[in-house]
Amino acid sequence: MATTTINLTNGTFVYQGYPTQAYGQGESFYRVGTASQSTWRARSLINVPLGAIPSRAIINSAKLRLYAGNSSVSPSASSFTITFYARRITSSWTNAATWNNQPSATTTGQGSVTGSGWNNTLYELDVKTIVQAWANGTTNHGLMLIQDNASLSTTKVFPKSSAVLVVDYTEPVATITQFSNFSSEASSLDFTVQNLSGGTLTAALKIGSATIFTGVSVAAASGTKSIALSTAYKNAIYDALGDSVSGTATLTLSTTIGGATSTHSATATVSIPVSVVPTLTTAVSGASAEGMNNVTAKSYAIQNVGLVTGAATATAPRGTTIKSYKWTLTGGSTKTTKDTSWVPTTSGTLAVVCTVTDGRGRTATISKNIAVTAYTPPALKMTRVDRVTVDLNKVDAIYTSTVDAISDTNRWRLVIRTRPVGGDWSTAYDSGVTTNGTSGSKTSRLTPTYAITTAYELEATLTDGYTTRKGSLMIPTESVPLAIGKYGIGVGKVPQGDRVLDVQGDAYIDGFPIHKRITDLIPFPASSSWYRVLEVSGRSFYLELLLYRVYYSTAPEIHRLGIGATYTGGGITKIDSHGTKIITNARLLYDTNANRCYVDLKYNNTSYGNAARLFYDYYSFEDPSPSSLILPGAANAVAESTSGYTVFSQVAL
Repeated sequence: MATTTINLTNGTFVYQGYPTQAYGQGESFYRVGTASQSTWRARSLINVPLGAIPSRAIINSAKLRLYAGNSSVSPSASSFTITFYARRITSSWTNAATWNNQPSATTTGQGSVTGSGWNNTLYELDVKTIVQAWANGTTNHGLMLIQDNASLSTTKVFPKSSAVLVVDYTEPVATITQFSNFSSEASSLDFTVQNLSGGTLTAALKIGSATIFTGVSVAAASGTKSIALSTAYKNAIYDALGDSVSGTATLTLSTTIGGATSTHSATATVSIPVSVVPTLTTAVSGASAEGMNNVTAKSYAIQNVGLVTGAATATAPRGTTIKSYKWTLTGGSTKTTKDTSWVPTTSGTLAVVCTVTDGRGRTATISKNIAVTAYTPPALKMTRVDRVTVDLNKVDAIYTSTVDAISDTNRWRLVIRTRPVGGDWSTAYDSGVTTNGTSGSKTSRLTPTYAITTAYELEATLTDGYTTRKGSLMIPTESVPLAIGKYGIGVGKVPQGDRVLDVQGDAYIDGFPIHKRITDLIPFPASSSWYRVLEVSGRSFYLELLLYRVYYSTAPEIHRLGIGATYTGGGITKIDSHGTKIITNARLLYDTNANRCYVDLKYNNTSYGNAARLFYDYYSFEDPSPSSLILPGAANAVAESTSGYTVFSQVAL
């Protein structure tokens, strides 16, 4: 906004009493009113120079200020209320004008002032409408001062030196009348302009504080405008938005007139289309490393032993970055690295899915299939050993083995070794490396000679390309009804070593067992707690528990416990223990009300998915015998509280 004061010293007046008289610029005052005769009227013509006000300016206010000196007012009219006007002259004139050739004027937009007692008073007339018409292009012929009532004998005199026009205005500026929301992928930026100024127009665009372009020329005429969004402009938009999917765009239009510049701005929302997402490519492959028994490396994944690998190449759209990777494999875990791998636990056609996410939350996903070859680890069960009838010093090992052929690429080997109890190991059988798979019950003749008077330990190891299985048996001395040796007597077998009495099988007296061997499997629980494995009637017995567990190629776990009870008490003792400790504690409890003893084992919380074979030798001193073998499971878990039981003994393994 601006304010200017314009001196109005150029003008004249005309007088009806002397209709041909030209008073010209030489008079120092303006006159308006009526002399003593009603036909002697005076009007003033004032030139109004508007050079300081730009064309098309917005006129906020325009005040014509006149100071009345000693005017000629008849005594009878001094108290009259008189109105005089400032009207817009509509035709040309000069300072040589007379009453007879005075210009025409219009009452449209005229300013007025009303009062009485006019001498020595400053008056102000509102001529905003007239000045705005001039600013908008109407021809400026100046102002005419005229009184409304010519019958009153009053004459007003206004010194030219005090006549001014005070104008408050706003410089003209082009305005943006429409600026709609637009896409970052739009071909152009469209908006509508109203320009009444006639000035030169340029445009600038910002998103936030970032400048996209500036100083772009815009045609001056009012109407719809279009600025092409070049690749450089679009890149600048994406850089400004960063990780946001939308932002506020500010369009500023600058109007320059005569070296002066004014601006007008409008805002809209710029959005990134949902189609602007990361680009993604993936490479998925499978492989299996070289295995045992000269099994060569494979260019495909084998279930449980091979690898499925995934590698991603991702590019984020302009202005943002890749924030995360997510890989999934059918039956496998979720991975969040750029490149990853799995050991597949299932076989068949598996889906490998990769999803990348950029900073704007936009994603790209690729799914690829890969074939995984099925594989089941080998199984080995040692069933028994038989001495050969025609040569009791020879032994046949009977076992069941299964090896997965894996499309005829697997190779396996079975090695059996034996040793006298406490002696040194030696190889008794070696199948050699064999191709393809195998399945079913088999018998292998062991090459060494086995004395009928000696017991031997047997250990079998079955390996294929990727896994090892072990099994074990005892080769007992020869079975006979009764054998009397130099150092001892054998019942049901040749006595072993220096045993005075060596009994094979269950022994009974008068139908009551004095010794009984029982064997069964104990599946491992998944949680760490006490589990009940044995329940014995009465409290007069002795038994030995042998727990034996083999897990793949790890060292076997063996525990031998001595457990006994009498009418005065009971206890549990660790005779021997070695190997990986899956079973960590054992305890013997007694229930007085039920007259029963219980053996509990405590497992650590390791999920091996295996089972232990439980052997226990039972020696009874009275009629009751073990009444049941309770397999561990959630339903049989015993709380560590021993409330209601007498704890005879507890031992750490």
